Amino acid sequence: MNPNVTVNHGSAVIQEVVWLDHLSTGGDVYMASDPRLPGCLSHGATVDEASFNLEYARIAYIDSMVLDGLDIPEWWIREWEDV
Repeated sequence: MNPNVTVNHGSAVIQEVVWLDHLSTGGDVYMASDPRLPGCLSHGATVDEASFNLEYARIAYIDSMVLDGLDIPEWWIREWEDV
């Protein structure tokens, strides 16, 4: 299952990819990613929880870019100007 989830963030509409992953321990978990940030992932017991946690993952991802001296994507700056 790979549903795309649309999230309204301020005036921006963000596409996320959410899928159900089967754990080696026998449980299931929903994973979420932001295609604009390669490797930026989160998880949760539900689609909503995985999507909610992805916002924290995005913030940590951008924070690590700042700490590494990398340029912040323009779309990130625009999204937060609208909040």
